[in-house]
Amino acid sequence: MSLVSVLSAPVAGFLMDQFGIILALYLACGLVSLGQLIITIGAFTNSFQLMVVGRVVFGLGFEPTNSGKNIIVAKWFGGGELSLASNITLATSRTAVFLNGYFTPWFAYMYGYG
Repeated sequence: MSLVSVLSAPVAGFLMDQFGIILALYLACGLVSLGQLIITIGAFTNSFQLMVVGRVVFGLGFEPTNSGKNIIVAKWFGGGELSLASNITLATSRTAVFLNGYFTPWFAYMYGYG
């Protein structure tokens, strides 16, 4: 997924410059949602290949979403507030990653997938 992220970041920057941040974020969030749906279908059908495709689609949308978030925070907050706002968004995303890593195995075990 990191190669996908590296390749999608410049494309996302171009799209945001050409079509605006909002439209690019809608497209990126759509890719993230579609990727997650494909991963879920792959998990329920026990198709590892489908799950990999879902991760690629997810990755195509994730980096542009992250870039758009940073642009919006930079435009909204100025001066001394920018670093606090940026770090709050970073802490929030890191907390979500931690909680996902903590609860996913528990849910998998509770519902018979572990």
